[in-house]
Parts: sequence; structure tokens; C-alpha cells
Amino acid sequence: MILLLLVLCVLVGPLVWRLPVNDIDFKAKLKGPSWSHPLGTDDLGQDLLARMLYGGRISLAVGIAAMLIAISIGTAVGAVSGFGGGAIDHTLMRITDMFLALPGLPLLLLIVYLFRDSAPEGIRSGGRRLHPDRRGDRGVALDAGGPARAGAVSVTAREGVRRVGAEASARGPCVR
Repeated sequence: MILLLLVLCVLVGPLVWRLPVNDIDFKAKLKGPSWSHPLGTDDLGQDLLARMLYGGRISLAVGIAAMLIAISIGTAVGAVSGFGGGAIDHTLMRITDMFLALPGLPLLLLIVYLFRDSAPEGIRSGGRRLHPDRRGDRGVALDAGGPARAGAVSVTAREGVRRVGAEASARGPCVR
């Protein structure tokens, strides 16, 4: 309801509030709210209500344009992906996932940059010190005999052992 009221004010406001947006009046600079300027004036004496109503129209136009572009591109990618199937679907969905994850990446890089000196060693190394060679251990376990032996590799990885012997079984780890 409040959003609808704001949109209505931005669309109808310039027709009701006729003060020019860019007129400069140094005699009225930094004045508080009054009947002639309900929100006051800025440091150049410009009416803040008129400027907000004008800026609101531009903000609405930019928001609607961005929404229409996103809907158009999303519909096109979804249609091609749905009709193409297979490798086309997989490739387009991975590209879509990349774009969905991208806004978080600059924020993550900023956080890492700002707190790089105060972070504990395990966090700074990206967790490599906490779980050494985890992916390699999973690959070795699957190669050595499948998921039944993967539990044995997990235990040995925590203890720092990176090799699984042929006698490792589902009952427990075999550490040499």
C-alpha cells in the first residue's frame, strides 16, 4: 500500500507541485520546511519536494526498464534451455548459476580484503589447513573400492594420513 502511494505521488506529484526542479535561489538556501517548501531547500535553494518527485520518475523508469530487460533475457534463455535440452540446457543453467552467484562474489572479496589480517589461519587459507587434501582423499577412496571405504578415508584425512591401503575396509580405517 505504501509503495503504491509512493508511485502515485511520483507520477501525479509533478502535475500538482509545479515548482521548477533546477531553479537556484541562494536567498532560500538550507531553509527548513515551510508552506512554500514542505520539505525545505538544499544548499543551492532548490525545493527538495520538487527534486524528489522528479528523481522518483527517473528511478521508476530505470527500475521498469531493468525489470523488462531481465524478464526478456530470462525468458529467452529459459526457452532455449527448455527446448534444447541436454548439453544446451546444462551449459545455460551453469551460466545462469554463475550470474546468480556473481553479486555475492565482490562482497566476499571485499570482506576477505578488509579482514585478511585478523582472520584465523584456517579461514585465511580457505579451510585447506582444516581438511588437508579432502578432494584427493575422496577420489582415492572411490578408486580403491567405492563408497564403502570412503568413511575410512575421512577418518584418516583428519589425522593427516593421505594414503589408503588396499586392506582398508568398511569396518574402519587402515593407517600405515
